[in-house]
Amino acid sequence: MSVFIAERRNQLNHSNKKILIYEPTTFLTNIPLIIMAIIYGQKILDIYSKTSHLFHFNFGWSFFSLGLAALAGAFFHGFGPHFSDLIREWIWKIVLTCLGLTFFFSLMAASAAIFSLNSYTFLRYFFVVGLAVFLLQTLRFHGFGQSISFFAISQFLVIIAFLFLTIKSYDRGHLYILLSGCLTAIAGGLWATGWSLHKNFNKNDFFHVIQLVSIWLTYRGASSIN
Repeated sequence: MSVFIAERRNQLNHSNKKILIYEPTTFLTNIPLIIMAIIYGQKILDIYSKTSHLFHFNFGWSFFSLGLAALAGAFFHGFGPHFSDLIREWIWKIVLTCLGLTFFFSLMAASAAIFSLNSYTFLRYFFVVGLAVFLLQTLRFHGFGQSISFFAISQFLVIIAFLFLTIKSYDRGHLYILLSGCLTAIAGGLWATGWSLHKNFNKNDFFHVIQLVSIWLTYRGASSIN
């Protein structure tokens, strides 16, 4: 009996070792996010080198932060079970940190689009404090729940900012970014409900696909604003 149990355990271990990517769809939907975010981030920073507008600087780094979040997310979902619990936890914290930076830079970009340089500099300190609190919470606690409030509030403020700019100037660039923010908020709401199209296409996969459209809209908007 003990021999049978040992053989069965070896078979299970062998079958587990055969699995290279544990969530292939989630892993694969992260890849275009990484590529698009890096390309768009560089293009927006190229625009910043010409305009010296903090709006472009912040959106450029928002794209780069999103790309890093997608990269860490791909490792977490694709290869996480290969690692120890401690390593998986820290990979997840990297994902949350990069997402926090993405929202932070988006807020800074919205502030740069609305306010004067002096007001922007003043508000920056509040956003930095908010980011510091978020990072402290992320490092101290497990899970994802404590991050939702920061993401939701940040996204709400970005939507309000570009709604105001769209109504004020009816600039297509502002409208594109507004649509991007609304699309992300809707996708995030569906993600929170756990809704998915198929058992092999879960809520993360759906959210990633929607994000591809969202970051394209953001890039179209940010690149058209001078």
